[in-house]
Amino acid sequence: MEPVSKVWASQLLPYVNNVLLKLLDSNNGNSNNGTVTRKIISISAALFLFYITYDKVMRPPKQLRHITHGNPIKTLMAALRQLSADEITRSIGYPLSSQTENGLYTRFDATGWTVIINDPAIAKEYLFKSTTFVKSPLSDDFAGTLITRFIVGPNILFLSGQHWLDQRKIANPAFRRSMPVALFGRLTEKLFNVIDTTGDTSDVYDLMERWTLDALGNAGFGFDFDAISSKQNKWVKKYNDIINATQNPIYGLFPILERRFLNWIPSRKKSHQDMDEFHDMIQCLIDKKRKLIQEQKESGISVMGDPERDLLTMMIEGGQEEGQGLTDAELLSNVYVFLFAGHDTTASAISFAICFLAMYPEIQQRAREEAIKILGDEPKNVAPTVEQSQKMVYTEQIIKETLRMYAPVDYLVPRCAVKDTELGGVFIPKGTQVTVSIYQLHHSPRVWNDNPDKFNPDRFASNTNTSSIENYDWIPFSTGARKCIGMNFSLSEQRLFLPMLLRKYVWRLPKDTIHSPERIVTKQNLGVMSPKNLNVIFERRY
Repeated sequence: MEPVSKVWASQLLPYVNNVLLKLLDSNNGNSNNGTVTRKIISISAALFLFYITYDKVMRPPKQLRHITHGNPIKTLMAALRQLSADEITRSIGYPLSSQTENGLYTRFDATGWTVIINDPAIAKEYLFKSTTFVKSPLSDDFAGTLITRFIVGPNILFLSGQHWLDQRKIANPAFRRSMPVALFGRLTEKLFNVIDTTGDTSDVYDLMERWTLDALGNAGFGFDFDAISSKQNKWVKKYNDIINATQNPIYGLFPILERRFLNWIPSRKKSHQDMDEFHDMIQCLIDKKRKLIQEQKESGISVMGDPERDLLTMMIEGGQEEGQGLTDAELLSNVYVFLFAGHDTTASAISFAICFLAMYPEIQQRAREEAIKILGDEPKNVAPTVEQSQKMVYTEQIIKETLRMYAPVDYLVPRCAVKDTELGGVFIPKGTQVTVSIYQLHHSPRVWNDNPDKFNPDRFASNTNTSSIENYDWIPFSTGARKCIGMNFSLSEQRLFLPMLLRKYVWRLPKDTIHSPERIVTKQNLGVMSPKNLNVIFERRY
């Protein structure tokens, strides 16, 4: 049998070598000297990375070896191949969790060895121990990297303790206000105009990304990306380029490349320049809003009850009376998190719902009949009110079942044990990272014993539903104190958009689709799972 080090090197190093060659290619000319230089740098870097990472990636630390663990080669290969969350879970997570009664296992990822939970009782125990398991920032190895600059920072997603409590207190009123359904309705009509002028098929995820970006930009911080009408305009393109750059797996696995060799990688340097420009644009918005709020205050104008105020304005105002307002750095960091977490995730959720309804025309028609019953069948666009949305029980079941089948975020943000503890009777030493696999929990036959891989909205019918957020079986937005603050915003978007779409169109998948009821082909983007190449044929009803 070959030594494990030799196997590891023979399998992983070619991937590292090829990726590094691509990264460095644009920095060199076509000369022979340039080619030789690239190969020398690439091979040297690969061997160096192998040397510094071998011991920590090949096996878990001693204190975690009592927990079932997987082969890190498979996880690293999956990351480099950019496999989606469901593919990784099925090929790695399921086999590991089946080896123990409680399903706990540990695996290596970009942030180190992490214990994975997929049992609702243990998930509840874990999430309730909020003072034992706390959010921990990425290591200093990631300082200054693009992913840290964009999403990891002093924001409500990654902070813990009093700092998090202070921010949550300020942000809560902004997300508990009445949702801007009139805005959502206007944007939906705008999107319909785009669908009507598109060819035979429409790229659904592309459309939904544009719709949710405009919804969050306008409602979130009063900025119109105008993505629906012009998906290639400056700020839409810059934002998408940043998102695409952050998901490059090589920089997640080896952040030293970005921190030490950025000037050698022109494409990555360009991404940081894009981030600088985006940062300046958001900072300009903050400055203008602070100035306007101050001017209104000095003029005695009160806008505190204005329902059209955006989230950023409300967060700037929050805590000012007590002298506990957010700093610009905190506001910037939260804008990035709200923008990404509220944009891609909702786009993903609606796209999956559209895909399922295309696969199951009888379910689509049943939902359409409900929308028509409540909104009427007059040939014009009608945006449901909040009260009307609450009456659409079957649509709500579709939304919940879609989020069970494909929760946009597969894993909760890992938390770190600040002291020795137990989960499910298993010893968890201090310093251990722990998370919950939402995908595996939502597809567990032990929980969803009625064919968990089949789309069935009737699971959530009031007379048959035996699983809900209360018993931690269904947690697409997490739950407890750290439940996603944007849950109601996202659900409001979905509750408005789907009935309007159902009244306007009947849709189906083209014959050459890559998707089927047995398997929706997915892709991964910064931890968000979405359908890949989802083309749909829309036929107008009016």
